[in-house]
Amino acid sequence: LALTPFGEQAAGPADFKFDSKGNAYLLMGYAGDPSTSGPILQTPTLGKLYEVDLDNGALGREVADFAQYEVENNPDGTDIITNPYAMTIKDDTAFVVDGGANVIWKTALETGGIDKVAAFPILPVDQSELEFPSFEPPGEIPDGEAPSGPPPGAEGEEASQDFPITFQSVPTGIVENPDGDFTVAEYSYFPYPEGRARLYSVDEDLNIEETITNGGDGFTQLTGTAYDEDGNLYVLQHMNTSEWKNILQGGEVIGDISSSIIKVAADRTRET
Repeated sequence: LALTPFGEQAAGPADFKFDSKGNAYLLMGYAGDPSTSGPILQTPTLGKLYEVDLDNGALGREVADFAQYEVENNPDGTDIITNPYAMTIKDDTAFVVDGGANVIWKTALETGGIDKVAAFPILPVDQSELEFPSFEPPGEIPDGEAPSGPPPGAEGEEASQDFPITFQSVPTGIVENPDGDFTVAEYSYFPYPEGRARLYSVDEDLNIEETITNGGDGFTQLTGTAYDEDGNLYVLQHMNTSEWKNILQGGEVIGDISSSIIKVAADRTRET
């Protein structure tokens, strides 16, 4: 399911893995309000994990419904969006990161359902560090609807905003690390500030620990993770700059959209 004409913002199959017995599992993403996928979009398979019947080329047993769980429980306490994006399987248990619900799910593949869920921490950001795209003003304010009091910058009122800015995590990559826990990478939230995407270490009980600080040594828009046989971590930067700077709404590319694979050694030194 994708927007036309460019096919951007597509939702559907997101990841595919096998368990220790050779059974295949397909993760279906979404990136939308999970309550609309069935009745409005006629796509009831989105936001779920399925066992796959490879002999007949069809979806088999529904293992977990992350979308419905998000509707009923909203585990991160923010907006109701679900987007199961990536998974890894260990000991016949699936660990799924959800870039919409901002959580990691744990589900036993044999019995199905959701065993446990944990939310990734939000990221407080100082307003002086923010950089947003410019939007056209929405037009004139109708008579009688103008805000009361002096406009920002008038005598007695400062032009700054005092409310805190926080960004949801948007986890997008998961891989088992050499210690047997998991490394999770995040994309970060709009406007995708450069150098602010983080890496986490998560154990099998879904205890989350940030492994690289969220300061200037962070990453930008991560979407994939892998380890080599020597224990070096590789992360994929979907784009090296904030996406909105070089791609307009609608998909038109107007600038540099280059990406990077970054090697992170055990001592955290990096090579692009």
